[in-house]
Amino acid sequence: MISAEMPSSVTGTGIWKRLDVEPEFQQAVKHLRSTASEIGARIADVIPDFTDHSVRHMDALWAVTDQVLTPSEVERFTLSEAFVLACSFYIHDLGMAVAITPEGRKQLETSPAYASVYERAVKADGYDSASARVLALKLAAREQHASVAERLIDEKLPGLDRYLLESTTLRTHWGEQIGTVAASHHWSLSEVDRRAGSRGKIPTPVGDTIDLGFLAGVLRIADYAHINSDRASTLDRILRSSIAAESLKHWNAQEFITGPFRESNHIVYGCTRAIADVDGWWVFYEMASGLDREISAVSEYIAGRSCSEGRFSLESVKGVRTPQSFATYVRTTGFEPVDVRFRSDSMARLVSILGGRTLYGSDHFAPIRELLQNARDAIALQQAVDIAQSRSPRGGTIKLSLEVKKEGGELSIVDDGIGMSPHIITNFLLGIAANYWQSNECFAEFAGVIGSGFKPVGRFGIGFLSVFMVGNMVEVETERRGGERLLLRLYGVGRRGALLKKSATGISGTTIRIKVANAELSTYDELAAIVRAKAPMLDIPVDVHQQAAVTRVEPQWWKSVSQDEFSAFLFNREQISTTPARMRGRSNVPIGQRIGARHPRTLRDISPVEKWPDQQPEVIREDLRIIAIPKVSQVVLCSKGFAISTVQANGITGLVEVGDVELNAARTEPLSWDTPTLRKNLIDLLRPEIRHSLDRMALHGSIPGRYRFLAKVGLLYGEDLLRTTTLPWISIVDPMGQTSLTSAAGFLELLGGRHEVILVYNNVHPWSVATFAYERFPEATRNTIYVPIEGAPDTTIVPVDYSGREQMAWGGLPDLLSGPDALKQTPLLFATLKLLAQAWHMPLTSLLGANWSRHNRTVAARLLR
Repeated sequence: MISAEMPSSVTGTGIWKRLDVEPEFQQAVKHLRSTASEIGARIADVIPDFTDHSVRHMDALWAVTDQVLTPSEVERFTLSEAFVLACSFYIHDLGMAVAITPEGRKQLETSPAYASVYERAVKADGYDSASARVLALKLAAREQHASVAERLIDEKLPGLDRYLLESTTLRTHWGEQIGTVAASHHWSLSEVDRRAGSRGKIPTPVGDTIDLGFLAGVLRIADYAHINSDRASTLDRILRSSIAAESLKHWNAQEFITGPFRESNHIVYGCTRAIADVDGWWVFYEMASGLDREISAVSEYIAGRSCSEGRFSLESVKGVRTPQSFATYVRTTGFEPVDVRFRSDSMARLVSILGGRTLYGSDHFAPIRELLQNARDAIALQQAVDIAQSRSPRGGTIKLSLEVKKEGGELSIVDDGIGMSPHIITNFLLGIAANYWQSNECFAEFAGVIGSGFKPVGRFGIGFLSVFMVGNMVEVETERRGGERLLLRLYGVGRRGALLKKSATGISGTTIRIKVANAELSTYDELAAIVRAKAPMLDIPVDVHQQAAVTRVEPQWWKSVSQDEFSAFLFNREQISTTPARMRGRSNVPIGQRIGARHPRTLRDISPVEKWPDQQPEVIREDLRIIAIPKVSQVVLCSKGFAISTVQANGITGLVEVGDVELNAARTEPLSWDTPTLRKNLIDLLRPEIRHSLDRMALHGSIPGRYRFLAKVGLLYGEDLLRTTTLPWISIVDPMGQTSLTSAAGFLELLGGRHEVILVYNNVHPWSVATFAYERFPEATRNTIYVPIEGAPDTTIVPVDYSGREQMAWGGLPDLLSGPDALKQTPLLFATLKLLAQAWHMPLTSLLGANWSRHNRTVAARLLR
């Protein structure tokens, strides 16, 4: 139903009065308002969280414009400008209601904004499909509403056989201008100038002119300035179906606000009662501060246009420069607003901390890792975009170089990744803890990248600051596909810089150059080794240019090198990755301290009796290379190719890609990590190879000389390996003193015909075991066999309550070994007893509970079937 009259709050405004000379325009606005009223009433159904966007908000913009502009500034409006601005009042937000019809929802669901939000909600935030769809429709409606508004004036409403402007003539002559101004409130000012302002004043069909750039500025300020109780009434909030907690703060922020009112060249806000809600007051303060910044930007833009000169005199929001001064207008009760944001002096200190050794410690090469990971993320994102757009992804290459010049060196890193826009540089690259990869801007700009497998390494938004550990002069040159080439110059951490525009080359990517003082050049004299140490499993090739030579660090280089070369890398990686060559040797090797022994530099440094006699057991897969060496305990964990931590996994060394894990800010440690489970999983992978190596040891002889090694193998990897290997490791001594070696299978066969065995564990030799047994067990028969067993390495079997070394003790084996768990620390004995129980078909507990004797560190028992 078309309203016969416009509200008096509209007809009393300066813009409406400018339309008095053209009744056709006024009638068209009435028709438009009537349709907008019906559609706008449904916005709350689609987006209930948002404050009022109904016709009440649209009507209010007339009066707000009278506060944004002075009467004389309104008088300068041409008829065409007044008509276009009036129409834009009723169209600019209608795009939010496009989802009220099935056709409108279908349009939104095919938009990149919908796809991006839905994908993030399901894959990153864990929403179910139905909830993700609702969220995606809400956010896509908000994201798309400006661009939808641009089309609404010329097209029938989706699903409705109706135009906003019924007159074909008016749509033909004015549709483009109205759509442009209506949509512009969601554009940046640079886009406003490019799409509207660059035309200056243009002639109209009624013989006057129109300045679209100026109108766009007025609409964005009037729309922003309408933040008061009219938009967040208590009744309206109660009637809404649901309002999220975060959105509720915006309702609370505006519930008692009055204004805007113009005073001189300032906008003033007040309140009907003092604000008790701390969060609500601060939200409104931030809104008013944002409006103040927008007023300054629009004022500067309009002042720079000769065609708009003298048309905009508004300067600021009164009192907004400090919370305390603003509180004199929007009063508080029960609290005093205190600005706890970082002051400029503390911010400089914070930047220094986040970009220096306070965060990264003694890691001199942390900047290399941070630069590599930024390059990797840029390349991975470009590849994901290519896949999402059905293009073949580029392989991607990183180039790292150190160029020595007379005035100093230059360290540079070049990638052919996605490149950066001015917005990304100023808001994310230079922002403190501003992580672009997790931002809404990234998901909105690159819809579908998650589905293409893109997972960034960067997370905290502080890594770039580490470049200032290398040098104070930094240049960032970058270009995005189809965009302009940008050059950022920085003159030190926390200092000023300059962003310059250059001619585009058509090649996307980023180059970072850092000036290095001559005295520091030797720090980076092993760049290729540093790359391997910092990013050993990186899936992108890195070309290292240094001293007129190029070394390529290939992805998966670690899979093809020899065991000796691979282990040498692992044994020395920690010092290479943190300490310059000129400083090495000044302190103890950290890994050596952790394993409690001199740290080997290569496999050759390990004694032959402490390792496997030939090839060490290993497993090589796409995500790991691990070796079983009892002497060493260092597994380097990698996340997305970058080394993040070295953990102790007794008897295992290697590289393991663990994927996406939560790390500390310096990326040096996982915040939570289950090393025992990792070690168990790695041992499960290695066991077939360990068993094969045990079987092959027979080819090398000297088994008795390797008993302590075998005990270590059983202790680290499981005594069951000793019971299933074909290696003849069990010593057998007959009553005549003849000694032989047999395998576990041979031992089982031998025991099948025996009813008496004397086991002697620790500090006994095959040639003396018979004499020892005769003295300990004179009742033994001639049919017995003697089994001497080597003691476990680094394990004591003396219980804590045993003090008399000359005293003979008798009892069950667990008691003599300080409890049942101690038996697992004696793998040769444990394996032998299990074989004996298996051969005699008796429970292991019967053997453990037999009458064992102990004298000093030797235990023995005469076991009968």
